[in-house]
Amino acid sequence: MSNNLPQKSKNSQLQNSSVNTSGLWAARSSALNPLYYNARITRNNPSAIVLLIDQSGSMVEHFYNGKSKAEAVADIVNSFFSELIDRCIRENEVRDYFDVLVLGYGCENEEGSDVNICWEGNLKDKQWVKVSELKDNVLRIDTINTIKKMPFGEIPSTESKKIWINPVADSLTPMKSALELCKNYLEEWILEHPSSFPPLVFNITDGFPTDVDDILEIVEISEKIKNLQTTDGNVLLFNCLLKQNDAELEIVNLPSENFVFSDNEYYQALFDSSSYLPPKLVNEASRFFRKPETANRNAKGVIINADANCIIQILDIGSNFSLNNAE
Repeated sequence: MSNNLPQKSKNSQLQNSSVNTSGLWAARSSALNPLYYNARITRNNPSAIVLLIDQSGSMVEHFYNGKSKAEAVADIVNSFFSELIDRCIRENEVRDYFDVLVLGYGCENEEGSDVNICWEGNLKDKQWVKVSELKDNVLRIDTINTIKKMPFGEIPSTESKKIWINPVADSLTPMKSALELCKNYLEEWILEHPSSFPPLVFNITDGFPTDVDDILEIVEISEKIKNLQTTDGNVLLFNCLLKQNDAELEIVNLPSENFVFSDNEYYQALFDSSSYLPPKLVNEASRFFRKPETANRNAKGVIINADANCIIQILDIGSNFSLNNAE
């Protein structure tokens, strides 16, 4: 199945430029302010994580290790949830440092909506899910065949994997609708948590949005999300565009603020849609990606042509950064 990414554009509105709105510069100013992003995360004052997962038909394409993009993303997200639970353990109990929301976009449900909350099983009717609820409501546990490395060689082994999210690949890519719904949920959440560490939003996709006439619509709704704020700073929005098939493409991760995708308007739109990262987060990211040259500079939370490791790292970077302030 072919992907729906645009071809190179010679006459792009976004070429060699960013969207210079007052909201963007306000978000940039707060994101780079060292006084922000220091709120203590506690059980009574949690932060929030939103995952937006592309579930369009092109996610059926092969990604790595014999897995499709949909399977790989679901696998990574399930592992992330397991690790998040472990990271929130203090004094032998899981503390609710985060509220978690997962929105899938592309698969139409019985009501005709193509943007859906992804929880199943006991969590099916939930919106925001606390970390302790994740722990207590695993959808199922799968047994995975693996190879265990021993001093005398490799031997077949098995391991158990907790599952909360299933892979889905069907239909189109209503990214704008997903971002709009995300904005609505965040507005409600922030009203209830006005002094929290700002929410983190991760948009994981492999293709071009199919519910826009102009790619600037994605930038505009993203600006509205990034302009949402608690007293501790603005919402941080990350975009992760998966690589196409087995193509050997250069990975662009956390590019600097003046980076320009002069030959691809969609790449530029994702760049403009992403948040400027706080200095502490940039420094932590430089260690994760083993790119010391990215430390101590302004950077955007976007990855273009991401492989599986990039998805894992961007989720880890965001959650580790906020958990540094947990108590």
